[in-house]
Amino acid sequence: MTLDIYNVLIGIISAAVFQFVIFAVHIRDYKKEKFLLIWLLGTGFVIAGFFSSFLARNEDIQAYVIMVHNLLLILGQGLYYISLKKYFKPKDMIKNYRLDLGLVIFFLTIFSVFSQNITIRMISNSLVLLLFSLFSLRLLNQNRSEDIRRGSNLFIISNWLNIVFWTYRILAVYFVLPKIPGLYEMIIVMSYLSSLMLCVLGSLGLIFLINQRLTSMLEKEKLKFMTIIETSPDSVVVTNLNDGKIVIANNNFMKKNAVFYGRAFR
Repeated sequence: MTLDIYNVLIGIISAAVFQFVIFAVHIRDYKKEKFLLIWLLGTGFVIAGFFSSFLARNEDIQAYVIMVHNLLLILGQGLYYISLKKYFKPKDMIKNYRLDLGLVIFFLTIFSVFSQNITIRMISNSLVLLLFSLFSLRLLNQNRSEDIRRGSNLFIISNWLNIVFWTYRILAVYFVLPKIPGLYEMIIVMSYLSSLMLCVLGSLGLIFLINQRLTSMLEKEKLKFMTIIETSPDSVVVTNLNDGKIVIANNNFMKKNAVFYGRAFR
């Protein structure tokens, strides 16, 4: 049975578009969070890269389509990396990563996009995406904390899977593909699936990061509020507006009203 890469691609594009819409709807209330918009834009580039593959059927423009396809996928995953940097280091986007960006631009412009040799192009494309995954993994490990554990775990898993796959693809293209040319379509399909996996798991990870950050902020504000109440020299009590039931009371209030409320605070 021959693998029809375009039928598989239709399914991958459908899943990517569905995920894009769901993510866009979920973050509509967080428009001020630029890292989310950057991630959404990256997903748009990845989807556009998937769509461009259909034009590769036309042999007259196939070489140009491959260039555009590689460029879009790399730009998409590059924006994923930038999105993570924006989340963890919003005020320091490029300063400490000049070497990283230089390497990415080098591989991107010289090999992955413009090379006419399919082996060099596939290997360099894999190296660029491998670098993005390595940079992202380093960033996650440097900024990992208990507050964002669940969200960061999804990113770490997806990036490790990408690292394993792109490493496999480099080895397969160099050592196996020349001997088994029929493996080419399978490698391409796996590449699409790898990009889709990062897109989906990464989006879920970002949603978890948002929720966990908001929860952490609420907990910190609650702790700050309780600290102010407990350290106040005055009697402080917070009650329900409807029934007057005491919700919070500091030690000074409890001491001064021990006769009346002693049993309630035991």
